[in-house]
Amino acid sequence: MPMKDILIELGGGRGGDATLNYGLSLATLLDAHATGVAPVGEVDDAYVFAEAAGVLVQRLSVEMHAAADALCERFLGAAATRGVVAEALKTTISSAAGDRQAAELARHFDLTVVSQPDAQKSTAEPSILQAALFGSGRPILVTPYIQRDPASLEHALVAWDGSREATLALAGALPLLRRAKRVEVTTINAEGLADLPGFNITRHLARHGVRAELRRITSDLDIGNALLSHAADVGADLLVMGGYAHSRFREVVLGGTTRTVLESATLPVLMAH
Repeated sequence: MPMKDILIELGGGRGGDATLNYGLSLATLLDAHATGVAPVGEVDDAYVFAEAAGVLVQRLSVEMHAAADALCERFLGAAATRGVVAEALKTTISSAAGDRQAAELARHFDLTVVSQPDAQKSTAEPSILQAALFGSGRPILVTPYIQRDPASLEHALVAWDGSREATLALAGALPLLRRAKRVEVTTINAEGLADLPGFNITRHLARHGVRAELRRITSDLDIGNALLSHAADVGADLLVMGGYAHSRFREVVLGGTTRTVLESATLPVLMAH
């Protein structure tokens, strides 16, 4: 099934422009409808209590929504310039139900394009990355904040370890892989495992019209950095991989490889969980 309905996270932080431009270029490439979403956070409860000023809280809320409105207008203008059919919306991410709200929204789209994590992002401009990845059941595409080139499918790199997460990412990426000029299925430090790691999934892709080559890599680096290093070496413009996490005290904690790639990626990364 082709990707015809894309959700794009809007933000004013360091990766906002990169995500907007990449998301719209991807919509152009796929002839897809684009919906921009500007997440709006809540005023921190501790700050409200310390200030004890309802007028200030109201003013901050107005400012947050005005900033989100400006992002929506900018997105619609950029979409119109590119000839992309688009709409924009705001969503309030509450501290109590924010993850659920963002995840439910992302379920209504084929793909959600999000910005690379930014530790300096304010609570007034929350990220929907983790909610969309771990709660939507849909793939996400993380745009690095240094991204300047439009969406391209010259060389797609698929990280394969046979896991459920990698399988979901591969399935979610299939419409893009069918368009890619070159697809490489990469296994890292997988020697010694049964059933020729990567062979069966490469054959599966061929049956879907994707001619993929299999590359086995042995590296002393951790898997995340080995993937990113190899992607840079071969000039890949898309990395497809599973998104891993575990629970701790009712919170979702990113797995080591996932965290490394999200923090250090210099190419777009499609993930699913």
